[in-house]
Amino acid sequence: MYGRISPGATRSQAEAELGALAAAIVKPEPNAGATIGVRLDPAGSRFSGSDGAVLLLVVAMVLILVGLVVLLACVNVANLQLASAIARRREIGVRLALGAARGRIIRQLVTESLALGLVAGAIALFMTIWFGPVLAAVVRLPVTVDMTPDVRVYLFLSLVSIAAGIGAGLAPARHGTRGDLLTPLKGDGPRSGSGRPSRLRSTLIGVQAAASLVLVVLAALLTRATISATKVDIGFDARSLVFIAPAFGQERIDAAKMQAYWDVALERVRTVPNVRAATLTLYPPYSGLTATRELTRNGVPYLTYLHETRADYFATLGQRVVRGRPYTADEVKARAKVAVVSDTLARDFWPGQDPVGQSLTPFDGSNDTVIGVVSDAITGRLHERNGAALYRPLQSFDHGGSIVVRTEGAPEAAIPAIRDTLQRLDPSVRLQVNLVSASLQDQIEEPRIMAMLAGALAALALGLAIVGIYGVTTFVTGQRTREIGLRIAVGATSGDVMRLLLKDSLRPVAIGLAAGAGVALIASQLIAGILYGVGARDPLAFGSAIAVLLVSAAAAVVIPARRAARVDPAFVLRQS
Repeated sequence: MYGRISPGATRSQAEAELGALAAAIVKPEPNAGATIGVRLDPAGSRFSGSDGAVLLLVVAMVLILVGLVVLLACVNVANLQLASAIARRREIGVRLALGAARGRIIRQLVTESLALGLVAGAIALFMTIWFGPVLAAVVRLPVTVDMTPDVRVYLFLSLVSIAAGIGAGLAPARHGTRGDLLTPLKGDGPRSGSGRPSRLRSTLIGVQAAASLVLVVLAALLTRATISATKVDIGFDARSLVFIAPAFGQERIDAAKMQAYWDVALERVRTVPNVRAATLTLYPPYSGLTATRELTRNGVPYLTYLHETRADYFATLGQRVVRGRPYTADEVKARAKVAVVSDTLARDFWPGQDPVGQSLTPFDGSNDTVIGVVSDAITGRLHERNGAALYRPLQSFDHGGSIVVRTEGAPEAAIPAIRDTLQRLDPSVRLQVNLVSASLQDQIEEPRIMAMLAGALAALALGLAIVGIYGVTTFVTGQRTREIGLRIAVGATSGDVMRLLLKDSLRPVAIGLAAGAGVALIASQLIAGILYGVGARDPLAFGSAIAVLLVSAAAAVVIPARRAARVDPAFVLRQS
C-alpha cells in the first residue's frame, strides 16, 4: 500500500497507528504466538526491501574505501613529519642538551601535527557541506535522508581529526627525539640506510602501497563489473517491455472474478495502438517479485526460478523455443499437467537426452510432463546469472498478477493509453506501471555508482602514494648524498647507483603490494554480491592494479634517483 504521512507526524507514529489497526483487523488468537505489525518505507527508497542488504554492503564499502584514503593521508603526513623530525635533530639535540625533557619535545611535535589535523578537519567540513548534496544526487538518496551536518557529524569529524593528527605525529616525534646527543650537535646527518627511522619509513611506505593496491583493485573490479553488466545477455529485449500490476480491493479476491478481469483486461490492452503483444504472469521480469522451486537431482537440491504464465508469455518476451513447443491457451484453461523448462535446466537434468516428454515427478513429485525447452532468460537479479527456470501454466488467479506488454517503439508513448484503457475497465483498480528497462537499469546503477566512487578514491590514493614515495625517496637520497658521492668516487657508475636506489626504495613497495594483494582478495569477496560477470579474484583486475602501482612507484623513485646519480663526487668530498 502507498500512503502519505500527515504533516507533523513521524514515521514511527504512523507505524504504531497502522500496527494497531492491522491487529484489530486480523484479531490473532490469544497465545497463538503471532505478532502483527506494519513497517513503512519511503516510497522509491533504494534502502528497503530485498536490496537492503546489498545497499548496506555498498554503504559499508564506501566507508571502508574512505577510511583507506584517510589512512594513506595519515601515512603521508607521518612520513613528512618523520623527515622533518630527522632534519630538526640538531635543533632537538640543542634543546635536549640545554635540559629540555624528551616528553616536552614530543608533546611539541605532536601538537604541531595535531594542529595540522584540526586545520585539515575544518577544511574538510566546508568541503563536505558543499559536496554532500552533490553526492546525494549522484547515488540518488531518498529525499528523507538529510545530508546536512549535525552535532554527530561535528563530533565524528573532530575525533577523526584528533586521531589522525596524533597518530600521524606520535611515532615520528618519538623517533626524532631518540638517539645520542653528540651526533646531531656535531652536525652529522643520520645514516638513513639503518636505524629505526629507516625501518619506520619502510613500514609506512609498505602500508601506503598496500592500502593503495586495495583501492585500485576494488576500483578495477567495480569498473569491469559495470562494463560487464551493460553487456549481459538477459535472453530478451527489455527496451520495449512494460509491466502493469493492478491492486484490487477485498471484493475482488475471488478466483472467478479475477480470471474474468484478466481475460477482458488482456483483450483490451491488445487493442491499444502501438501494443504488439500482452501476456499475464505472476512474476514479471525485474519487478522484485520472484519465486523459486527446489528440485532434487541425484539427492542434491537444485534451485530454479519458477514462472507461472499464460501461453503467450514466451512470444511476448521474445524467448526462443529451442525444442518442443510452449503450452497453449487451451492447456492453461484445462490446467494441464505440462511444463516448459529453460535450456540450462534441460542440460543439467537430461544431459545428452531429449527433455521433451520427460516427467518432473522424480524431481518434485508434480507429475508434470516437459513439452518444450526455451532459451535462458535472466529475470531476477543480474549478478546471479541463473538461467535455470521452470515455466508452468498460470492456474491460480486468487492472488493477483501482472500484465506484461511489448510495445512498438518507445514504451513511454503507449503507457497513457494502456493506463486509460484499464482504468475505464474498472476505476476502482489502482495501477502500478513500470518500465522493465528502468528496473533493469536500477540494478546496473549499483556497480556504476560504486565504480565511480571507488575510481575517484583510487585515483586520490594513487596520487597520495606517488607523492609520498617521491617525497620519501627525495629525502632519503638527499641524506645519502655523501655515500653516493663516495661510491662514484671509487668507481660506481650512474647505472649502479640507480639500481641501488631503485632496489632500496622499491623493496618496501613490493612487500606492501604483496600484503595488499592478500587484503584485496578478502575485500573483493565482500563485494562479490554486486560484481556482474566478473569474479572476485579476477586476474585482469589484480594484475592491472599491481602493474599500475609498480609503474607509478618506479616513476616516483626514478626522478630523485637520477638526480642523485648525477652528483659530482669532488663537490661532495669537498663538503665532507
